Amino acid sequence: MSQFIHKKFTLPNLVLREKVGYIGEDIVVKFLKKRGYEILAKNYAYTSDSAYRSGIKKGEIDIIAKKDRIIHFVEVKTLATDKEGFLPEDKVNWQKTRKIIKAAQIWLARQGLREVAWQIDVAAVILDLTTKKAKIRYFQDITKL
Repeated sequence: MSQFIHKKFTLPNLVLREKVGYIGEDIVVKFLKKRGYEILAKNYAYTSDSAYRSGIKKGEIDIIAKKDRIIHFVEVKTLATDKEGFLPEDKVNWQKTRKIIKAAQIWLARQGLREVAWQIDVAAVILDLTTKKAKIRYFQDITKL
């Protein structure tokens, strides 16, 4: 399922490349809340036991949300222009999907949630820096596409 929407955004006075992702995530959180999702976590990162002491992150999930008794693990991909020759969602390949699934399984286990419905969603955001508007495409349950 894909939804298109335009949202106004503000660009903080920060390094653009680093902050584009955070802006996209904030826009998607608002997008989800408006549609009745409960946000459970943002930027959830996990480490393996051996990497824990060094603080090395093994995986991350941008947004964890819940709607209608389904946990949604949302990967957000954001571009500051649509002229780069590819779409943001093109960055979510099978390797990235595998990492998200692993992180989702770890999050569910750490929450003690064994018998719960869950899925991986992708939110693709394109920011227009001139008009300060964002276009969102939301893909649900990408492992079934």
